[in-house]
Amino acid sequence: MKIEPFKLERYFAKYEFSTKYLISSSDCDGYSLDYILKCADKDELELWNNLKFGYTDSAGSEFLRKSIARQYQTVKTNEILVMSPGEANFIMMNVLLEPGDEVICMAPAYQSLYQVAVSLGAIIKWWDCDDLTQIYNPAKLDQLITPKTKLLILNFPHNPTGWIHQRKN
Repeated sequence: MKIEPFKLERYFAKYEFSTKYLISSSDCDGYSLDYILKCADKDELELWNNLKFGYTDSAGSEFLRKSIARQYQTVKTNEILVMSPGEANFIMMNVLLEPGDEVICMAPAYQSLYQVAVSLGAIIKWWDCDDLTQIYNPAKLDQLITPKTKLLILNFPHNPTGWIHQRKN
């Protein structure tokens, strides 16, 4: 599979750390390790002090998966996989999609959300937001769905606009 270059990331590679005023980034500032450690309680500090960098279980750290499982009543540790969103999207699209399958994606969209589907030969149908309100109309989404639709790519909070769906009362 040949995937198109990720244009936004190529742009950031060129300018993100060399330009004086970067006003195009959509991510938040990170925290320093010093700040994180000052926020940690005794047990968390113990974890940091014994942290080893290296490979973990391919499903993700068992400690992390157990922590996630504690947040749910019906999910077991062995039912949880921990990976980056890009990695998860790549695997899911390669398993799910065949050439000619329809994929509906919000537009505008972060390129990594749809590029694998395009590279696999899927047909992308764009769910555009309203030009004036920048709101995505669910009725327009409903009109795009057909029996050939295999995947909906919904991204909230939306990247790159930051829009968050608000339930109407």
